[in-house]
Amino acid sequence: MPRRSTVTNLMTLLSMVYPNLDSGRQVDVIYTDLKAAFDSLPHGLLLAKLERLGVGEPLYSWIRSFLFRRSYSVRVEGAFSEPYFGVSGVPQGSILSPLLFSLFLNDCVSVLPPKGHLLYADDVKLFFPMSSPSDFTLLQNSLNGFSDWCSSNGLTLCTSKCCVMSFCRSAGVIHHNYSLGSVVLSRVSAIVDLGVRLDSSLSFCVQIDEVVARANSTLGLIARLAPEVRDPRCLMALYRCWVRPILEYAAVVWTPAGVTAWGRLEGVQRRFTRLAVRRLLGYNASPRPPYESRCQLLGLSTLQSRHRNAQAIFIAQLLLHHTDAPDLLSLIPLYVPSHSLRVRPPLLLPTRRTRLTQNDPLIRAMSAFNGLSHLFDYHVSIPSFRLRLIT
Repeated sequence: MPRRSTVTNLMTLLSMVYPNLDSGRQVDVIYTDLKAAFDSLPHGLLLAKLERLGVGEPLYSWIRSFLFRRSYSVRVEGAFSEPYFGVSGVPQGSILSPLLFSLFLNDCVSVLPPKGHLLYADDVKLFFPMSSPSDFTLLQNSLNGFSDWCSSNGLTLCTSKCCVMSFCRSAGVIHHNYSLGSVVLSRVSAIVDLGVRLDSSLSFCVQIDEVVARANSTLGLIARLAPEVRDPRCLMALYRCWVRPILEYAAVVWTPAGVTAWGRLEGVQRRFTRLAVRRLLGYNASPRPPYESRCQLLGLSTLQSRHRNAQAIFIAQLLLHHTDAPDLLSLIPLYVPSHSLRVRPPLLLPTRRTRLTQNDPLIRAMSAFNGLSHLFDYHVSIPSFRLRLIT
């Protein structure tokens, strides 16, 4: 959806988890999985929902013709099966299909608690902070309601892929058994949520391990191709296109706080700059410039500065309503003194009692924004703010 992303989804979840951990509460999250979600939407029910939403002619008839009488065949060694006309599913690969799926799925929120669910395409997660035994029942009732909604709308939950994870900062985790029908959901200590690996302690160690491994593997492929690449600018294009996105995807969520983790991430770019500078200055160039000088020579910023800029831009997008996340915007406390005595940062950072919850990604993003707020202005666009950060 416009102005929403996997990052806003994850930040909304974590902005609820961290304060509850700080208060000593456990947060249970149920991750659901729909079986063949895009292929299972009943055409008749989808059209009925569109009509109920106010989709009229001629758009209604156009969408109907887009869905109905679409034939499929199977080819085996040159022989084709008889055509099959599907009565469910939206065509994969179409720009319109994800929108139709979202419109179909959106009314499931009527059976879910307002502040206890998050949706992204066919990923639906249910969550609730646990303060008393009755809270486990409330989350189970939410799961039952979602399961009943799926059954009445022609969708099926894949029980083998649905799971539960408990976020808790103490060793005394309460392992409540959640079930779908007669099947007890499996409990996990780590899960990939919209491309980011979350663990129950929110250390992001596994996420950083996987990011570094994938980036080094991709960089190794580029290094093996290096003898065939004569132009350093081509190497730079390969790095920016294939390696750096791995190191920066959803970085606002998992940006490390420790020096050791930063050294591992920065080590990937260090390795690339050595390769690129050798190609730029010649293989026998000696002595080799230090890392910061190599970055300047190649027109690169350090990963740490790019992550910091991404955090500041995320807050700026919320303040300027370039990002549609009201729950997150409501958590940003503007500092409004009664009278001005000295220069103050624009955001008043909330306090946290524990070291774990001090790493709340929203608080860290606000801290980064405070440090760069002299470059921000409500009358300046996000591209202009980004350019100011870079220069």
